[in-house]
Amino acid sequence: LAVCHALTAELGLHMFDASQRAVPAIRRATTRRSVKSNQRRTQQANDYLLSVGKKLRVYHLHGALTFASIEPIVRTMTQESASTEVFIVNLRLVQGIDRAAVNFLTGLRAELTARGKLFLFTEAGACWQPLIDQGVDREAFFSDDDFALEYGENRILADRFPSPAADGQMPLPDCELFLGLSADQLAWVDQLLVVRTFHKGQNIITAGQASNELFVLTAGAAMVSISTQDGVARLDAFSAGATFGEVAFLDRSPRSANVTALNAVTCRVLTREVFDELDTQAPAIKIRLLGNLAGRLTTILRQNGRELAALK
Repeated sequence: LAVCHALTAELGLHMFDASQRAVPAIRRATTRRSVKSNQRRTQQANDYLLSVGKKLRVYHLHGALTFASIEPIVRTMTQESASTEVFIVNLRLVQGIDRAAVNFLTGLRAELTARGKLFLFTEAGACWQPLIDQGVDREAFFSDDDFALEYGENRILADRFPSPAADGQMPLPDCELFLGLSADQLAWVDQLLVVRTFHKGQNIITAGQASNELFVLTAGAAMVSISTQDGVARLDAFSAGATFGEVAFLDRSPRSANVTALNAVTCRVLTREVFDELDTQAPAIKIRLLGNLAGRLTTILRQNGRELAALK
């Protein structure tokens, strides 16, 4: 029988709702884990996502989906739709799905879509074809939760954090690395930064190479990945305004992962030579840059700490 784990985004954490087997009631479990995607966003965007966490929910369905097992799950999702904008349904552990369950899911999706909600499926496996045959469009399917979470987060952020200016470029004052610099300081830094462009699929950083450059993404999106036995594992992702490559740049270690352009990308690049020259030419600017880098790294460490604690 099906079991549903509803993962509710609340303060950056997942709250597991474990529905029991054929009983429609749902009991609250205590297990918690991170709900955010690997997309690296600005602090303002992250704070906003935390403040509206219940707008996005992930449901992990287990077992055989039949009329008896899917009905209480669909009822629960319908009840939660008053406060939810994005529904993500993971089907990886589903062992089978009958016509009644397909009709329930597609009917719920059609109803929620008509109400302006976003309803996505991940890791659909054998469920993909029955859902497609029932009229679910292909764009509703994602290979894993991370990509679906990113898509859903983008939907939630769209109105409050519109895309960069018409030319697609994120202004330097809005980039994390340059927060707090005066107009004169920004104008001076602008002259020192190299402009570099990349096409979709091109590596911006390759694992193993020297780390003599710090990157600020001003247009486009990029993905951090490593090679595994199963292929490529996505570790992180960046949108315009993000800084990346900072850890290896600061400790002068070789690059530990690949960073690949997901579309047309423009970066402003700070070379180590220029960075070192700031010691004498503009120490106040270097202090500000180091402070911004330290703040970003602290945020990453705290987030990782919360995720590790949630796994205990």
